[in-house]
Amino acid sequence: MKTILKKIILLSSYGILLSPCIAQDFQQSYSPQNKTYKFSDIVSIQLSSQTSSQAGASYVVSNFFQDEVFQESGIFIQKLDAKAQITESLALTIENKNLLGLASVLDGTDLYLFCSATHVDFGPSTIHLVKFNLTLKKLVWCKSLAARTSTSLGDLLIHDNKISLLYDEDGFAQVIQFDKNGNLISRNTITTRDSAQAIHFSNIIVSSNNQLVLAGYKGMESELNKLILLTAISSDGTILFSKNMKFFDATKTTQFRFGRIFLGTNGSNLHVATQAIVGRSDAGPILITMLDSNLVLRTWRNYSPELILEDFSVSNVNFILSGQRPVTNGLLGYALVRINALNAIPEKATELTWEKFHNFSIASNSVSTFQSATRNLLLAALPSNSIDNIITTASQHFQTIGTCEKSFNFNVTKDPVEMTDDLSIKTVIDTPSVSENEVQVETIQMDLLGQCATTDVHSDVKQKFSIHSNSNELRISSNYPSKNVKIQISTVDGKVLLQKEADSYKEMTIGIEEYVPGFYILSLEAENNTVSKYKFWK
Repeated sequence: MKTILKKIILLSSYGILLSPCIAQDFQQSYSPQNKTYKFSDIVSIQLSSQTSSQAGASYVVSNFFQDEVFQESGIFIQKLDAKAQITESLALTIENKNLLGLASVLDGTDLYLFCSATHVDFGPSTIHLVKFNLTLKKLVWCKSLAARTSTSLGDLLIHDNKISLLYDEDGFAQVIQFDKNGNLISRNTITTRDSAQAIHFSNIIVSSNNQLVLAGYKGMESELNKLILLTAISSDGTILFSKNMKFFDATKTTQFRFGRIFLGTNGSNLHVATQAIVGRSDAGPILITMLDSNLVLRTWRNYSPELILEDFSVSNVNFILSGQRPVTNGLLGYALVRINALNAIPEKATELTWEKFHNFSIASNSVSTFQSATRNLLLAALPSNSIDNIITTASQHFQTIGTCEKSFNFNVTKDPVEMTDDLSIKTVIDTPSVSENEVQVETIQMDLLGQCATTDVHSDVKQKFSIHSNSNELRISSNYPSKNVKIQISTVDGKVLLQKEADSYKEMTIGIEEYVPGFYILSLEAENNTVSKYKFWK
């Protein structure tokens, strides 16, 4: 004869304030009022220190050009508030030059910009390092160096009160260091002893043991399967380590070609991120590696190609990825992904479905970051729309899904990766000449073209669960329609018997006829991550 339920013992009270709409997502699109200014591409997004006078602000750096022939092109600096709204926009130009921003770094209230430039009459190319004070909205200084060839690859790093520029010069890499007053410290030319190979570095970071690490690629221009190249140098330019990396499909029958290379740090770990190119241009799996400061591969993961990777950063032990989605045609919109950098598990993957994110081509770009103080993911995107000249910005909470977005799957695998030593990299030290340049600053007004915004709506309804059981089933009911409730049943000694998740329910029945008579523990985790436990008797 089966034992009948006698009583239910409540182990912990369950009363939570529910928020039926806690989306916290804001999306806006903007266009310059001056119609001659046209966005060309986005360089980066910079997040100000939470302790600075600009706390909570972020800055998007993008390039622009003008319609008229022989007009100066330049750089937009656009300030965003917590709702991703553009509150200020400045245009930087140098007289009679086409100025192209390659990278930027925010240091306190000073924004450092690494740029290349050519004369509007197609004269020689120059490299520029600009220090701009955001509080005063004023140029501090601009330093210029003659370049051998024009460059579109480069990176910028601030460490130990020094500024390091990295840029590519037709198969050579230049690493130039300045102090924060703009005084030249050194220049190192990095090349290879193999005359048949060329190297193209595009990223620079500083490791936990104060070494500069460069990332790029190596190989002949005609080669499809070039090698990812990682090189560590000391502060005086000495080559310390150099590694080649390649990655494959699951059976190791195909070596992947790779797209843009990204580099980041997380404590003592270094991370390389890139996406495989399959066929002529289709996007393949995204590779994220973990290396130590000696460039030794520790572990890695491959992620499903659910977006075209356009930006990667490491923020507050999170990997933040953004890019176009879906990959099948690359025309609809963008996506943001947050991956836990400690366990490599994707914890948020959202697709932005607003019409202002639509594209006509895969030739677009986006930048993203994580605002730890507000727990918001920030995105700025430049849809490749031949009709509208717009930049679209978005802010979304890292836990919730709003009305302007939806979630998607982002699966994880571990396909083969190989690393080998590269002894061919060498460095040459020389001293370039540095000159001054004047930068003009102009305030540009932006028009708000449209928005998809959900403000917080909170309810004072307290959610309570009622538990009833008999010999065959356990019935759970709630006074509020719940979403994403995780359910677990375990024995009193901790053995888990059941785990499941309900997407949406108000009442649920669970069969327990196979359980032996006795006490069991029911755990309920609600959508705000609050966990309550109940003890019930079969």
